[in-house]
Amino acid sequence: MPRHRPSYFSVGLAAILWLAAASCQAAGAQPASGPTAVGQVTSAAPGLQATLTAQTGAPRAGSNTLDFFLADAAGQPIADAVVTFDLDMTNMSMGIYQVEARADGAGHYLSPVVFSMPGPWRLVALIDRPGQLQEQVRFDFPVEAQ
Repeated sequence: MPRHRPSYFSVGLAAILWLAAASCQAAGAQPASGPTAVGQVTSAAPGLQATLTAQTGAPRAGSNTLDFFLADAAGQPIADAVVTFDLDMTNMSMGIYQVEARADGAGHYLSPVVFSMPGPWRLVALIDRPGQLQEQVRFDFPVEAQ
Protein backbone atom coordinates (compact mmCIF):
# COMPACT_ATOMS: atom_id res chain seq x y z
CA MET A 1 0.00 0.00 0.00
CA PRO A 2 1.51 3.37 -1.03
CA ARG A 3 2.19 5.96 1.66
CA HIS A 4 1.04 9.52 1.07
CA ARG A 5 3.21 12.39 2.04
CA PRO A 6 1.55 15.60 3.18
CA SER A 7 1.53 18.26 0.51
CA TYR A 8 3.25 21.60 0.97
CA PHE A 9 -0.20 23.18 0.93
CA SER A 10 -1.52 21.11 3.86
CA VAL A 11 1.67 21.64 5.88
CA GLY A 12 1.52 25.38 5.21
CA LEU A 13 -2.15 25.56 6.10
CA ALA A 14 -1.55 23.71 9.35
CA ALA A 15 1.28 26.11 10.23
CA ILE A 16 -0.89 29.15 9.52
CA LEU A 17 -3.76 27.77 11.63
CA TRP A 18 -1.37 26.99 14.50
CA LEU A 19 0.12 30.50 14.38
CA ALA A 20 -3.32 32.10 14.29
CA ALA A 21 -4.46 30.09 17.32
CA ALA A 22 -1.27 30.95 19.21
CA SER A 23 -1.62 34.68 18.51
CA CYS A 24 -5.29 34.62 19.61
CA GLN A 25 -4.31 32.95 22.88
CA ALA A 26 -1.53 35.48 23.44
CA ALA A 27 -3.86 38.39 22.72
CA GLY A 28 -6.49 37.01 25.06
CA ALA A 29 -3.99 36.37 27.85
CA GLN A 30 -3.18 40.04 28.34
CA PRO A 31 -5.77 41.76 30.51
CA ALA A 32 -6.79 45.24 29.45
CA SER A 33 -5.90 47.83 32.04
CA GLY A 34 -5.86 51.57 32.35
CA PRO A 35 -7.48 54.21 30.20
CA THR A 36 -7.63 53.37 26.51
CA ALA A 37 -8.38 55.77 23.64
CA VAL A 38 -11.74 54.99 22.09
CA GLY A 39 -12.12 55.55 18.36
CA GLN A 40 -11.33 58.69 16.44
CA VAL A 41 -13.17 61.99 16.31
CA THR A 42 -15.10 61.76 13.05
CA SER A 43 -16.84 65.11 13.37
CA ALA A 44 -16.48 68.04 15.76
CA ALA A 45 -17.89 71.51 16.12
CA PRO A 46 -15.36 74.20 15.12
CA GLY A 47 -13.14 75.34 17.97
CA LEU A 48 -13.51 72.17 20.05
CA GLN A 49 -10.94 69.52 20.87
CA ALA A 50 -12.09 66.25 22.38
CA THR A 51 -10.90 62.79 23.33
CA LEU A 52 -12.82 59.75 24.48
CA THR A 53 -11.26 57.06 26.65
CA ALA A 54 -12.53 53.92 28.31
CA GLN A 55 -11.45 53.58 31.94
CA THR A 56 -10.46 49.89 31.80
CA GLY A 57 -9.20 49.02 28.34
CA ALA A 58 -11.02 48.78 25.05
CA PRO A 59 -14.83 48.99 25.26
CA ARG A 60 -16.50 45.60 25.58
CA ALA A 61 -20.09 44.43 25.43
CA GLY A 62 -21.58 45.05 28.87
CA SER A 63 -20.79 47.78 31.41
CA ASN A 64 -18.08 50.37 30.71
CA THR A 65 -17.10 53.80 32.02
CA LEU A 66 -16.27 56.41 29.39
CA ASP A 67 -14.27 59.60 29.99
CA PHE A 68 -14.94 62.45 27.56
CA PHE A 69 -12.37 65.27 27.68
CA LEU A 70 -13.43 68.60 26.19
CA ALA A 71 -11.21 71.63 25.47
CA ASP A 72 -11.40 74.81 23.41
CA ALA A 73 -9.24 75.53 20.35
CA ALA A 74 -6.38 76.73 22.59
CA GLY A 75 -6.45 73.46 24.56
CA GLN A 76 -8.04 74.99 27.67
CA PRO A 77 -10.44 72.56 29.40
CA ILE A 78 -14.14 73.38 29.15
CA ALA A 79 -15.66 72.69 32.56
CA ASP A 80 -19.04 74.48 32.33
CA ALA A 81 -20.79 72.17 29.86
CA VAL A 82 -23.64 69.73 30.22
CA VAL A 83 -22.65 66.68 28.17
CA THR A 84 -25.02 63.96 27.01
CA PHE A 85 -23.84 60.82 25.22
CA ASP A 86 -26.08 59.65 22.37
CA LEU A 87 -25.01 56.07 21.56
CA ASP A 88 -25.99 53.73 18.74
CA MET A 89 -24.56 51.01 16.54
CA THR A 90 -23.59 52.12 13.04
CA ASN A 91 -24.79 48.96 11.29
CA MET A 92 -28.19 48.62 13.01
CA SER A 93 -30.14 50.93 15.23
CA MET A 94 -30.41 49.94 18.88
CA GLY A 95 -33.07 52.58 19.56
CA ILE A 96 -32.63 55.78 21.54
CA TYR A 97 -29.87 55.45 24.14
CA GLN A 98 -28.79 58.68 25.79
CA VAL A 99 -26.94 59.09 29.08
CA GLU A 100 -25.83 62.28 30.79
CA ALA A 101 -22.15 62.42 31.67
CA ARG A 102 -21.22 63.95 35.02
CA ALA A 103 -18.59 66.67 35.23
CA ASP A 104 -15.43 65.29 36.86
CA GLY A 105 -13.37 68.51 36.75
CA ALA A 106 -10.76 69.98 34.42
CA GLY A 107 -12.82 69.32 31.28
CA HIS A 108 -13.51 65.63 31.99
CA TYR A 109 -17.03 64.20 31.82
CA LEU A 110 -17.63 60.59 32.97
CA SER A 111 -20.50 58.24 32.34
CA PRO A 112 -21.23 54.56 32.83
CA VAL A 113 -22.58 53.04 29.61
CA VAL A 114 -23.76 49.57 28.65
CA PHE A 115 -23.05 48.25 25.17
CA SER A 116 -25.68 45.61 24.42
CA MET A 117 -23.54 43.78 21.87
CA PRO A 118 -20.14 43.86 20.16
CA GLY A 119 -19.72 45.60 16.82
CA PRO A 120 -19.33 49.10 15.34
CA TRP A 121 -20.68 51.87 17.59
CA ARG A 122 -20.97 55.65 17.38
CA LEU A 123 -21.05 58.10 20.28
CA VAL A 124 -22.26 61.63 19.66
CA ALA A 125 -21.42 63.94 22.55
CA LEU A 126 -24.13 66.62 22.77
CA ILE A 127 -22.55 69.67 24.39
CA ASP A 128 -24.67 72.38 25.98
CA ARG A 129 -22.94 75.49 27.35
CA PRO A 130 -24.51 78.62 28.80
CA GLY A 131 -25.41 81.19 26.14
CA GLN A 132 -24.34 79.00 23.20
CA LEU A 133 -26.01 76.76 20.66
CA GLN A 134 -25.65 73.04 21.22
CA GLU A 135 -22.43 71.60 19.76
CA GLN A 136 -21.54 68.01 18.89
CA VAL A 137 -18.51 65.78 18.71
CA ARG A 138 -18.81 62.33 17.12
CA PHE A 139 -16.69 59.22 17.68
CA ASP A 140 -16.85 55.90 15.80
CA PHE A 141 -15.30 52.85 17.46
CA PRO A 142 -15.53 49.06 17.78
CA VAL A 143 -16.93 47.34 20.86
CA GLU A 144 -15.38 43.95 21.54
CA ALA A 145 -17.09 40.82 22.83
CA GLN A 146 -16.70 40.08 26.54
